[in-house]
Amino acid sequence: MKKIINYLILAIVFFLPWQTRWIYQANEVNGQFSEHTSLYIYGTEILIGILLGLAIIQLILTLGRKKIRPVKTFKFNVIILVAMAIFAALTIWYGVNYAISLQKIVWLILGAAMAGVIVMTRIKSELIMKAFLAATTIQAGYALHQFFTQYIQPSKWFGVAEQYPKLLGTPVIEINGERIMRAFGSLPHPNILGGFLCIGIIFAVAILAKEKQANRRTLLLIMLAMNSLALFMSASRSAILALVIGLGIYYLFSAKKLVGLRPSLNRALMIIFLLAIFFSTANHNFSLARFDGGNRLEQQSVNDRVTQYQEAGQVIRANWLTGVGPGNYVAALINSTPTKNIWDYQLIHNIYGLLITEFGFLLIPIGVLMYLLVKNLGLGWRKLDNEYALALRIALIQLAVIGLFDHYPYSLYVGIMLASIVMGGNVRVERK
Repeated sequence: MKKIINYLILAIVFFLPWQTRWIYQANEVNGQFSEHTSLYIYGTEILIGILLGLAIIQLILTLGRKKIRPVKTFKFNVIILVAMAIFAALTIWYGVNYAISLQKIVWLILGAAMAGVIVMTRIKSELIMKAFLAATTIQAGYALHQFFTQYIQPSKWFGVAEQYPKLLGTPVIEINGERIMRAFGSLPHPNILGGFLCIGIIFAVAILAKEKQANRRTLLLIMLAMNSLALFMSASRSAILALVIGLGIYYLFSAKKLVGLRPSLNRALMIIFLLAIFFSTANHNFSLARFDGGNRLEQQSVNDRVTQYQEAGQVIRANWLTGVGPGNYVAALINSTPTKNIWDYQLIHNIYGLLITEFGFLLIPIGVLMYLLVKNLGLGWRKLDNEYALALRIALIQLAVIGLFDHYPYSLYVGIMLASIVMGGNVRVERK
């Protein structure tokens, strides 16, 4: 049973980037499909459901052979869970659209459960990181093909939409009137691909530091190079910043605590640096455009971010107590100004601000209850005593940094599951 559970965890990690989903309620706004108000079931949700079923059976069998914790502790946990359920019900009740709120709550519960299974099964971090790196390398290969062909073939089975530079709405870099498409992989946006890749690079360095076989080390260096090159092609500034911070943390730890990490880190830094020079030289205008404040699309991007913060402030002031409900921020914008085009309704690119808009003041008691539950379950941070533990902690920091500039670690299913997997790898059971 335990092996099956471990294999399922690895399968979920590996297939997570693929957005296969069933849209069982496609909503439109002014005749245009609305991504953030439609309802979905993702393929990996089914896998997580099976995983949870098996984990519950395993837990029941384990409790049958071991002593159960004191009744007082169990009762206290139940009280906390009931209180959290009440607050969650309030956010749904007062939300703009209860169906959207329910979908988001389900995703959050599945994410928490996924993290819990990773913690309780004590699956090796090395296995999760290798599965993740394999997944990001496949995405990197797909991204390289997209960048060179400047076309993304649609596939309903893999959840991939058609994209090409002249198609309006496609994320592009504009250079002297020419539109160059950024790489997506199979993910919904280049920034999300960038987030996966920057974490994959950090994992590659940790695995490389532990690997002894020469042929496997060579393969890991190739995988790291592919991830790095695809990251540059995604042109995700937040992901590149997160990578720089992550590598900086690696460098600090390799100077004192994890000295054995330094040789592998130096090789990785050399590869990333050389690829950055090569890509920037070969695609000079493409690389500079993302940092050119005078570029038309970059100016528009900055103006859009300013507008998003202004809109979020208005939403918070109008719904400060209960928020607009989980997942309902775009629905709230549509209700307030229903005549705009669908692309004008944008989520605020900051997960912390988005959480406040959707949960309001209720975010405080929910956060306190979550803290009490985690402490009462005897959970704590893993010690940073090896390369794998450090890599997972860096990945968590990277997501926190990305959350300052983007919303997908909370707003999208794939982001919630990514954050849950990383969080699960960072937590351990302190009590036996």
